[in-house]
Amino acid sequence: MIQEDVELRGLNGKMNRRDFLATATGAALVGYSRRGAGAVAKSNQLKFRRSVSIKDFGAVGNGIADDTAAIQAAINAANGGGTVYFPAGTYLVGNVLTLPRGGAYLDQYMIDLSSVSNVMLRGAGDDSVIKIKDHFLDGLVDLRSNAHIFYGENSKGISLDKLRFDLNGKSNLTPVGKIRNAFAIKLKNGDGFSASDCSFYNSGGRNVIVLGGAGFNASVERCRFYNGGRGIAGNVNNTDFSFIYSEWTDSKFIDNYIVQKNGPGGWSGGIELHGSRSSAIGNTIINCEPAIYIASAPNAIEDIAIENNAMLDCNRGVVFWRSGILKNVSVVKNRISIRRWWDHGAFGICNSAPSRAWNEKTAHAGIVEGLIIKDNVIEDNQSALDVDDCYGIYLGSLVNSEISGNTISNMNSFGIYLFGSPFGMSSVRVVNNTIYNCGRNTTGKGRGAIYLNFNGTSVAPFATNFFAKNIEILNNKIMQDSAIDGSSAIKLSWPTGSVSNLEIKGNFIKNYARSLGGDRGYEYRIEK
Repeated sequence: MIQEDVELRGLNGKMNRRDFLATATGAALVGYSRRGAGAVAKSNQLKFRRSVSIKDFGAVGNGIADDTAAIQAAINAANGGGTVYFPAGTYLVGNVLTLPRGGAYLDQYMIDLSSVSNVMLRGAGDDSVIKIKDHFLDGLVDLRSNAHIFYGENSKGISLDKLRFDLNGKSNLTPVGKIRNAFAIKLKNGDGFSASDCSFYNSGGRNVIVLGGAGFNASVERCRFYNGGRGIAGNVNNTDFSFIYSEWTDSKFIDNYIVQKNGPGGWSGGIELHGSRSSAIGNTIINCEPAIYIASAPNAIEDIAIENNAMLDCNRGVVFWRSGILKNVSVVKNRISIRRWWDHGAFGICNSAPSRAWNEKTAHAGIVEGLIIKDNVIEDNQSALDVDDCYGIYLGSLVNSEISGNTISNMNSFGIYLFGSPFGMSSVRVVNNTIYNCGRNTTGKGRGAIYLNFNGTSVAPFATNFFAKNIEILNNKIMQDSAIDGSSAIKLSWPTGSVSNLEIKGNFIKNYARSLGGDRGYEYRIEK
């Protein structure tokens, strides 16, 4: 035990213990140990540095003063293992701008998390606000006019908890001829990111949370996202948007609430998954286009789970973009209600046919393997009947896939539409689905429940006809309240000889003008 009369030698000569403890390093002399077996003793200095308040570093939090430098200093102090606490207040960011490394506009930012590890940024809920200054982004001189609040390369163990982000898009609109990428946070090539119980408002840029590069182990849970992209009033120059964008593997997005209050206004996604072994579970996504986007770009991806989500009034629910290998995706027990927000049609689950030559790099070309679409409820209660471009499930290029146990209702066009491609379709089962009141449009086209359309040719790769094999349409319930002229419960269309091993069996059909219809040659085996 150190006695008060023991002399300790500092930089300026001798001082007693009491005087030494009053210095900045004095807390290093006071021991700390938790009660209980196995507790490790440490100094008070080390203990206190594991939890710091940004107000300890000069942050004001009055919504007027710029607190960017204080936030950066607090994070630097906690680096290596600590919590940075944001007491209730509004912390403006905007005057300190770190220019991008190598001039990459996507990496321009205000607060640097690069090489930071094991730091949690924690607030007091919606009372702790990090806000971009009014018109701060307007004056940036870079070609794209961007600045993320947080940016990190090779960061590890970064956590956000109980914070509110106001990206202030109404006062930082996208300029004419520029792309704005003012994210709340962008991490590149990291490990272990989490955000929990946070809220994110009013992004005038292209995304809110971005996890890019070769990162892994991310989670976003119980967070709330409100309005972004063209969902911001007056943000007419925005060209693309999604709330969450992730290329990281082994990532999960659970129980989040995502809404465009005034509708999507354009391309306006909820969650984008570009990394393998990722899942979106229990989220509520409203008024987005699309709700969930699954893309094998820039890398091949597999093992994706989309389960128990509510996708409400979205122009499209689940969308596949196939650029590289895309396989083993399950879309299970979701509720999807579509709303036709614009003139491109509305879809529950789709990979739309390309409008140009097919090739492996075309957005919707190439095989999707091992797709399971099961026990979903897909409905359209809003689209007008004077158009015929709203579908429950609209898919092509499937291999070893199953569409089963789904309930699809009130589409103005087909409930299930499977289309051809030069990559073919094989080993696909459509079984035990209930398709109710689909194909009820007044245009005279698309009046049906299930359509197998394998017509087509392509230039790249060259194909004079498309093909399909081993297709089963079994034990589905296909019903209308009343028959509509020209309607077909199951419509079949392809050139003779391009389809083999098609089985149609055990389907219950009610109130369709025809059980089977088609306008080309086809072969099939059918049993009632």
